Amino acid sequence: MKIEKPKYVIFLDSPMACQLAFNLIKNTKFDEQLDSQLDSQLDSQLDSQLYSQLYSQLRSQLDSQLDSQLRSQLDSQLYSQLDSQLYSQLYSQLYSQLDSQLDSQLYSQLESQIWRHRFGGCCWSAWVALHEAGGRIGVEYGRAEVGRLMWWAVIRDSSFWWWPYDGIVIVSDRPVSRWDERRLLHSATGPAIEFADGYRLFAWHGTPIQAEWIEAKDKIDPALALTHPNIEQRRALAEIVGWERVLDRLRPRTIDTASPEVGELLEVDLPDAGPSRFLRVRCGTGRIFVLPVPLEMRSALQANAWSYGLEAADLRPEVRT
Repeated sequence: MKIEKPKYVIFLDSPMACQLAFNLIKNTKFDEQLDSQLDSQLDSQLDSQLYSQLYSQLRSQLDSQLDSQLRSQLDSQLYSQLDSQLYSQLYSQLYSQLDSQLDSQLYSQLESQIWRHRFGGCCWSAWVALHEAGGRIGVEYGRAEVGRLMWWAVIRDSSFWWWPYDGIVIVSDRPVSRWDERRLLHSATGPAIEFADGYRLFAWHGTPIQAEWIEAKDKIDPALALTHPNIEQRRALAEIVGWERVLDRLRPRTIDTASPEVGELLEVDLPDAGPSRFLRVRCGTGRIFVLPVPLEMRSALQANAWSYGLEAADLRPEVRT
């Protein structure tokens, strides 16, 4: 099936603006055919033409050519290991970094607001990156597949989510995004996702949170970190306001005490979580921190060493005078 060039391309600042535009178009019956096609076309014709066929063709060519190249040079055992690493490990890493994290984290926050039928744009980058890498190492794709892959790369580099239909395409601009060291959406000072029209989403190490937890953290009652109905958000809030302020509400029990640089091992009963242990420790700058540690920690030294990924016998605390 040949898909005609759309008559209209609507480029907006955020997925929310795209949702508003879609509702406006549908409710005003912008196009007589469009209204009847919106609910069914993407999952059938467009999905098959724009993504499924191209992906299967590229994957087939990538597999067959790498298979012949590797088998002609390497024995079967090493080939199977390399093939597993190239596709299974590389693709899983790309997926977790490029597709899963941004798309799933953002989608979990927008699923009740944004119309579900969409392509991921820059959020769906793993399969494009994988086949681009294949081309760079000598895999030869068909001319038609290369052309279509290039267009997917252009879309990846220039858009966020987008909604294609017969005659019209709605496209969201890319946001500014902020991440932690594990590539989870995170910002301690503002929104983790911010679109040009001001639409914002807040996250703490991948957990969606309320804007006021970041923008007005000094006004938050620490008790909320003990009573909030969502346990993951409860833990995020405790880290935001500081475990020390939260633990003061719980009358912590001292399990073991060492020097201020090693710290004090505490135990408290957290609502819905039961006994939990924490290390209260002073850093080299003189500030006091409270860190969650595993329940099996038996001494302050062991807990301090665990925070560095060490055994207690290997820890040499720094003492400043």
